[in-house]
Parts: sequence; structure tokens; C-alpha cells
Amino acid sequence: MAAPIDHDITPRAGRGDRSAQTTLIRRHMGQVWALALYHVGEPVVAAEITRRALVKALTGISRMPDPGKFRSWLHETALEIIRDTRSGSGTAGDGSTGPARDEALEKVQSLPENLRGPTVLRYFQGASYANISSRLGVSRERVDQLIQRAKELVGKGA
Repeated sequence: MAAPIDHDITPRAGRGDRSAQTTLIRRHMGQVWALALYHVGEPVVAAEITRRALVKALTGISRMPDPGKFRSWLHETALEIIRDTRSGSGTAGDGSTGPARDEALEKVQSLPENLRGPTVLRYFQGASYANISSRLGVSRERVDQLIQRAKELVGKGA
């Protein structure tokens, strides 16, 4: 059922219609994240793969031969990024599962609330810096500072 709807909205998104792009992102983000999580087993890595796949798909959307196949194209894009990540040529992480994933989740949960909120929004919900800024009522620069600090603490064993 999604294909006819995507067929109508994909050309608009390709012409730069922000509303159409946002609709496609909202419609498909959860599925792409679930696909990535299934393959890599790590929520933060899955969020980064999702972000990269959506950016890549939306950047090339105007060249799509069949607008009704946006979902398939997006999933193929995500799988390509997953393969790159696993082979070490991607930048989204090593795709570890089990104890490493649990440890990462523990570290994020142990962050102070002012750092945990932006980190969860960014890496677990895929929110943009602008969206986080708007939600939290702080500048984009402040969001960047908070996320950078969170990364430092997680790297040191928060």
C-alpha cells in the first residue's frame, strides 16, 4: 500500500519540497532503523546507518527511475551502508552485539540528564541538531557542545 503513496510524494521530494521529504523520512525512518538494528545489533550504530541512508536516498531521489519504489531503494541503500560498516569501510561503527552493545547502553544511561537527553534524541531517535535545539530550547551550538561532552564521557567510561 505504501508504494502508491510514495509514488505521488517522491517526485515532490525530488524537487526539494521539504514537506514531502519530511513525510518520506517519517514514513520510513523506523523501518530502516529496525533493518539496521537487526543487522548490526547496536542502536547507536543503527541510528547512524539510518541517518546516512536517508541522506543518501534523499540526495539522489530526483534520479530515481520509479518513484513508487522509494522504500526498496532506501532499504538497498541502507544495506549497502551496513555492508560497508561491516567491512570496515564505513564510519558507523563495528556492528558489535551482546556485551559491547549492553555496555554502550549502560554508559548512555549513566550520563547526566542534560547530556543524556540530547544523546538519546540524536543517536536513538535520529533527531537532527536543529530538531534537538528546537525541542530543548537551546542553540544548535549548545546541542553540539552537549553531544560532544557526552561522547567524551562515554569514551572515558562515564
